[in-house]
Amino acid sequence: MFELAEAATVPAVKSCCAGTGVAAVSEAIAPPPAWRIAVGNLAAGAVAGCFVEAALYPLDTIKTRLQLMRKGGGLQALLNSGGGRGLYAGIK
Repeated sequence: MFELAEAATVPAVKSCCAGTGVAAVSEAIAPPPAWRIAVGNLAAGAVAGCFVEAALYPLDTIKTRLQLMRKGGGLQALLNSGGGRGLYAGIK
């Protein structure tokens, strides 16, 4: 399916404060393990999906209710019947 690319190691950081007691990093910093990257991507996708659903749910509700209206009345009648909370009626 997909392969995770190997992350390049970060070069060692040298201390710019030589002689002040600040230790220099003498070894390269290892990249995070592949499972941590995968879990991070999964969490980011889940959060993005929640935000998209919360933003688009009222628009889908408006579309469906307007399609089912027989008498007409438009958006004003829709808002009068259920108000703003009526747009999120299916989410509990």
